[in-house]
Amino acid sequence: MEIQAEIQAEIQAEIQAKIQAEIRAEIQADIQIEIQAKILAEIQAEIQMEIQAGIQIVTQMEIQAEIQMEIQAGIQMEIQAEIQAEIQ
Repeated sequence: MEIQAEIQAEIQAEIQAKIQAEIRAEIQADIQIEIQAKILAEIQAEIQMEIQAGIQIVTQMEIQAEIQMEIQAGIQMEIQAEIQAEIQ
C-alpha cells in the first residue's frame, strides 16, 4: 500500500508539474502577443503621425509655391501694365 501511495503521489506531482508548465507557457504566449500588439499599435500610430506631418509639410509647401507664383504673376502683370501705359 505504501509503494502504491508513493507511486500515486509521484504521478500526481508529475501531472501537476506538466499542467503548471503548460499553463505558464500559455500565459507567457498570451503576454507576448499582448505586448507585441501594443508595440505594433504604438509603431503604427507613430508612423501615421509622421505621414500626417509629412503630408502637411508638402501641402504647405505646395500652397506657398502657388501663392508665390500668383504673386509673381500679379507683379509681372502690373509691370507690363505700367510699361504699356508708358508706351501709350
